[in-house]
Amino acid sequence: MIRIVTDSTADITQEEAIEKNIDIVPLYVLFGEKSYRDGVDIHSEKFYELLEISHPKTSQPSPADFVEVFNKYPEDDILCITCSKKLSGTYQSAVIAKDMSKSPSIKVIDSGVISTGLRGLILYAIKMRDENKSLREILYTVERLKTQMFVGGVAESLEYLKRGGRVSHIKAFAADILKIKPIIHIDSGLLKPYKKKARKLIKALNTLTETLEEYHIDLNLPITIGYSKNPKNALKLIKLLQEKGIHNNLKENLHELGPVISTHTGPNGVIISFFTVS
Repeated sequence: MIRIVTDSTADITQEEAIEKNIDIVPLYVLFGEKSYRDGVDIHSEKFYELLEISHPKTSQPSPADFVEVFNKYPEDDILCITCSKKLSGTYQSAVIAKDMSKSPSIKVIDSGVISTGLRGLILYAIKMRDENKSLREILYTVERLKTQMFVGGVAESLEYLKRGGRVSHIKAFAADILKIKPIIHIDSGLLKPYKKKARKLIKALNTLTETLEEYHIDLNLPITIGYSKNPKNALKLIKLLQEKGIHNNLKENLHELGPVISTHTGPNGVIISFFTVS
């Protein structure tokens, strides 16, 4: 049997993981000296209550966290797909765990993305597993699809990215003064500002919809949209996409971002991912 393992930045809940028969290795959210496992010890309601008091830090899982999961399946093939190794040490922890584990067949893939992008890859891998595709076929497809993945998002400000060390204080200050709504995307595994800027939220969301045409979206593959705390901006984005004739079960693929990702987006952020035509 093929076992699929990922980390909590895929924003797949523990309940979903049980339903889909996969394993989630959580990252950590740290408020002061208190450490919480993402999606296990802390969920949205508690996270946003604590966020009003102080800003957290995030931390990767340890190799031992992955070993604990890998060792559950000594007779099975394990496919572990993690968030981008350029954004987190999670991939490296999984690679170390592979050598420490008793399981003889473990493949670890750096997805090169995070959040909705990682979620999209995992859901596609699950689909292939459930269609009884071989591990080799799934590996080949995931490696190909990750190069066709676009992940972009809009935050209401750069404040939370600044607090998390993802952007400089100077850039955050300038964006605040100019009232720029930050548009970010994943490029070569790294979080980068998108080439276009917007001063109004609706313009920023429109810019995200334009990327689907610019990057030649593959409408045969799913579009995944995530939101932090309040879905209002994500629903606005869905409406804009529908006005362009793009439906693709958008509301069915809408999900809430977990605490680790929301640490960097802040409330009311929205992230979209889609596959481009190869």
